Amino acid sequence: MSDGIREVLDSLGNGDGQGRYYNLDLGQSWAAGDKNAQKEVARALSAAGLAIDEVTAKTLDCKLDSFERLDRMLASAEARRNNALREIDRHRRALGAAVRSSMDEPEDVEFQDVETGQTGGGAQPRILGTETKLRGSGQGAPTPLRPFCGRLSRALSHER
Repeated sequence: MSDGIREVLDSLGNGDGQGRYYNLDLGQSWAAGDKNAQKEVARALSAAGLAIDEVTAKTLDCKLDSFERLDRMLASAEARRNNALREIDRHRRALGAAVRSSMDEPEDVEFQDVETGQTGGGAQPRILGTETKLRGSGQGAPTPLRPFCGRLSRALSHER
């Protein structure tokens, strides 16, 4: 607000003969909380019939260009953020569609039957488990293979 005080005091003719930077120094001292400067500014304003509202309005007028520039920068940053979010959403939808379509297609894979040792393949592969030990039981239990992992990795490589 020191700029506003300087502008108002200069327009009132305050500090004539006191030096070139008297009102600037007085405004800075007032903004820093100097009691003597605050009394002198209040005395000059009351002598002219003005209130601190005049200083506030003048300060806003002095700083309006800065506020407008800040507002434009904020609007630009918001637009960039919205564009980035829109692109992320577009890529997410495209990837999801690719993954869904690849999971719907049957995969022709070659496999080996664990029990018989036979090798086979075809449009509808027979998914077999591998033997794993259950905790504390000593017996094996089948673990399903995940044939869609290959399709998923191919779908992801097609997106790049």
